Amino acid sequence: MTERNHSPQLSKPQAKKILEAAAADSSRVHFSEHAFFRMEEREITATQVLRILGTGQITEGPVWSVPHGSWELTVRGFDSGAVVTLPVAIEQDQTGVIIVTVF
Repeated sequence: MTERNHSPQLSKPQAKKILEAAAADSSRVHFSEHAFFRMEEREITATQVLRILGTGQITEGPVWSVPHGSWELTVRGFDSGAVVTLPVAIEQDQTGVIIVTVF
């Protein structure tokens, strides 16, 4: 099994630019089924997630995940009176963002 090609490093500033661009173009943001379930459970809207994606701080990562073939990181932000944490994955081509879960 060979490792997929990816850029050798994705810095926090580079990742932040990707997240901001995705937040500005919601067609680039994909939600896992688990994320939708948690959003409903915690009464967090997609609009809130997009705002946090664009304005939040990266608190962990980015780290390359060989099994998933993506950059994984955690974004935390404050919206509508609540602190929201988003574990996310940046797709290998760095154009799309996957919201893994929401808490």
